Amino acid sequence: MERIITSPHASTFDLQDVALSLYDRLNQLPAPWFAASRMKLPCIAFQLSPLSPFRTRSGRLYRADTSAFGMVEIITRQDLSRMHSLYLVHPWLDALLEQEEMHSGTSVEDDAHNTDDAEIFDEEFDDDSSPLPEPELPFHIARQHLVPIDRETRARRFVARLRQPFGALLLTPIVSSRRGTDYKRVAVDSLITVQFQDNVSLADILDNVRTLDVL
Repeated sequence: MERIITSPHASTFDLQDVALSLYDRLNQLPAPWFAASRMKLPCIAFQLSPLSPFRTRSGRLYRADTSAFGMVEIITRQDLSRMHSLYLVHPWLDALLEQEEMHSGTSVEDDAHNTDDAEIFDEEFDDDSSPLPEPELPFHIARQHLVPIDRETRARRFVARLRQPFGALLLTPIVSSRRGTDYKRVAVDSLITVQFQDNVSLADILDNVRTLDVL
């Protein structure tokens, strides 16, 4: 007998133990913080397959066929061909979880955070292009005072939001130190919008939850 689930996009997601485990894991992570001149960035990070470069009038076009996001296109003036490892990062965990502190204009503390974020993410590279604005949140969540929602319902809503397009960051690891591997943002002039494929498993997403040290 075929099981029918009416939640948005839920038919391709296992909305039971793994969904709750992923929701709980992200919910337990702290907000991004700074330590030793690095941003500690809790996120969901997937490594990209080797890029296929193309030339365009507006710059370099790179394509990567991924199991998580399908075909990803990156248009940038930066040369990514010499970077042996690249990661697409979903950093908007607080928005996924509907937490009150969000990286958007609706937060009363944004002015304090934006200054630090600009220092971390506004990386320079050797061409004349200017960085575009930071990737937008995948959606706008209005703050409302509602009756508390049970954990299972929150997890289902979280899964539905997880399926929405989002602005990803592109990071590359640099020389590891005794502290571990550090990461640097690249292609800052590119707005990269991706979306999880219907067939991606929550278990795979759970396996790619990380906290990265971003310079």
